[in-house]
Amino acid sequence: MQSVAPTGLDISVLLVCAAMLAACSSNSDSKTNNACEGISVNELKELVVIDEAVLSDGRAKNGTTGAWSFRHAVQNMTPQDMDAGEFVRDWLIHWVSERDFNGYPLDRPNEDRVLGMNVHLLCPWLKGSPENACNEDCSTCSGQKLDLARAPFRLIGITNRMDVREQRPNVVNGEGRFVYALTDGPADDPASKPQPMTVIFEYALPAVRSAGEWAKAWHALGQFASFDEGYRAALQSVTDAFSLRGAHPEGMAGSALGQVRTNEAILNWIWQLREFGLSSDGTLRLRPIWNTPAERLNGSALLRDFVLSNADAIRANAYEVPVSMRGGSADSFRFAWNIPGVDAATSKAFTEGTCNGCHSTNPTVDTAFHISPFREGPSRLSRHLVEDLKLRTASLRRALCTD
Repeated sequence: MQSVAPTGLDISVLLVCAAMLAACSSNSDSKTNNACEGISVNELKELVVIDEAVLSDGRAKNGTTGAWSFRHAVQNMTPQDMDAGEFVRDWLIHWVSERDFNGYPLDRPNEDRVLGMNVHLLCPWLKGSPENACNEDCSTCSGQKLDLARAPFRLIGITNRMDVREQRPNVVNGEGRFVYALTDGPADDPASKPQPMTVIFEYALPAVRSAGEWAKAWHALGQFASFDEGYRAALQSVTDAFSLRGAHPEGMAGSALGQVRTNEAILNWIWQLREFGLSSDGTLRLRPIWNTPAERLNGSALLRDFVLSNADAIRANAYEVPVSMRGGSADSFRFAWNIPGVDAATSKAFTEGTCNGCHSTNPTVDTAFHISPFREGPSRLSRHLVEDLKLRTASLRRALCTD
């Protein structure tokens, strides 16, 4: 077909049409953005669930292997040929028996955690089972069985971290998390008191759903008028989809677990954070802490050069500290990052992106927590977490609008 060159009139018409289409598109985008911003999000039902009706529900009990209990979470990540109690004991023993990781020391001089692990966690748990026949300090025991029905870890929160998908490209849908506090006896016993230690199981939200579908599932929880059985059943439907064995068939033991994070001052008075993950043999082992250099690099030229070379990305929270620079532990009490030659804004952004910086420079609650084991209701939450919920709300809205 012979092409016909447009006349001046044709060009004018085309330009007008193009302008109209652009205006329509702009108006449409504007309306979409306004609609997204207008979505009402109930933060304490959709983003961080800490209501006592949930935390005291039977689903949170270890004795009955409730769907949100520490026992249930562990059993669903343990290799099928391994006892779940032995899986936990192996994790705790390796925690304190390793001295170095990734070429860096795990503890400062005279900062041993072996005694604290035995006194505050392992020995009381072992003595809870008479068949172990342990003496007072557990220096002799005829058995080493950890009864998960008597696990000293109590649920204190369930969180929606879909915002993580916008920080880590490999976590396509974000994460769902269970937060547990150590107690000085079986967690199911109301008389057992919380201790200064939390353990967080962090799961990647499986890709069988899109980010938008996950967002709709979390957002639907906000439609309930209370935390009644209807709400709790709907919440379990969401959590089962990421925490059950088989949620991620390609993962170790079919688990969608991304990592386990700990925050404690019970094993030693110095607050310390660590990160663990499932290893190739299915056991839980130390990992380099996300975006947190080893303490030995504090004030070093290596750290300074990395920050200066990635300053824009660091301020945009779109960077990753090389694995070779990361440690296996991070002390957070009375610790501050020193990065000579770096401007204040970049230094602040970098510090807040590290685990110990987040738990030492940001406003925390009860010394170093963002969800405290020692409180109830909204007072559990640190001021930093309350402020951060605004960013998490915006992220959830974006997922609801872009799928």
